[in-house]
Amino acid sequence: MKKRKGQSVVEFALVLPLFLFIMFGVIYTGMLFHDYITLSNIARTSAREAAVTAKDEYGTIATHYEGQLDELMTSFYKKADSNPIVIVPVDHGKDTEGVQTTINMQLKANGFFLDMILPKTFGVRYYMKKEPYTSSST
Repeated sequence: MKKRKGQSVVEFALVLPLFLFIMFGVIYTGMLFHDYITLSNIARTSAREAAVTAKDEYGTIATHYEGQLDELMTSFYKKADSNPIVIVPVDHGKDTEGVQTTINMQLKANGFFLDMILPKTFGVRYYMKKEPYTSSST
């Protein structure tokens, strides 16, 4: 029995790194999912706002929502250097005219391990049917 005294310590030392790796992976996956939901909400909100405004205000709407892209939970992604939020009109015919919002994110940390697991860029795209524009002036 005396030879088995340190067996549990050795087993713990072997299992602990694997357990921590799995736990941090689950936590970080949850944070990435939270960021994806946040980006989807920003895309939906900006598309909704663009769907009820005039086409010349799309740039102002995109600029307004760019600041929210800096408040994501994960630290591996940042907003794209050029055109992080793009709002364009989409016309598929008379009854399906609308706007499409695209949010582009890019990986800001580099490393062999990160490049194998995480995509270098990702984005969220949202389409909303255009509603008739009505002027707010009376």
